[in-house]
Amino acid sequence: MLYIFVFGVSLLLVLALTPFFIKFAFKKNFLDYPDPRKIHSHPTPLLGGASVFLGFLGGVLLSFFYGMHWSYELSGVLLGGLLVLGLGLWDDKFGMRPGIKFFGQIVAAFIFLLVSQSFGKLNFGLLGDLLFFLWMVGLMNAFNFLDNMDGLCSGISVLAAAAFGVIFILTGQVSLGIICLALIGALSGFLLYNFPPAKIFLGDAGSMFN
Repeated sequence: MLYIFVFGVSLLLVLALTPFFIKFAFKKNFLDYPDPRKIHSHPTPLLGGASVFLGFLGGVLLSFFYGMHWSYELSGVLLGGLLVLGLGLWDDKFGMRPGIKFFGQIVAAFIFLLVSQSFGKLNFGLLGDLLFFLWMVGLMNAFNFLDNMDGLCSGISVLAAAAFGVIFILTGQVSLGIICLALIGALSGFLLYNFPPAKIFLGDAGSMFN
């Protein structure tokens, strides 16, 4: 029941918040404009990542009403995710040099691993920690590059989160299962606005947070 509740809350929050972010993006000129390298023909809002993050956050936080306990994993995801979100929003609005963006991703990954106490969990010593760290930074960039077609990045993220979610739930890792279900719910709600022709994009903020 807890997992269904988290999924439903995240889904409904994103369904309710996304129209607001669409209007806000047009009002504040937070838009992705067409150019010869892009397939969309009209200016499209870029604040989908903010909607997804808030829906995810709402699902996670409201899970505490069902007896969910705080965990280091939750702290790491929320702090690292918030930093990535801010980094992406700045890049979406003002642009950012690749080196600065890459450095921000490194900091976000390090904060996640440190706060979530994930260092040493691979049991391969320093090499395992380094591989885990590089894997996280690589995934942020992979999903960032993957966000080039309507619904693609969000759809793949839903499938990946569902696969991991099943594993976590079956192995009794409740907090990680909650994280996956909240993300699935948030992205599922967002996909209704992101299927072709997309009414809103994830932007760098959303694609890196995924």
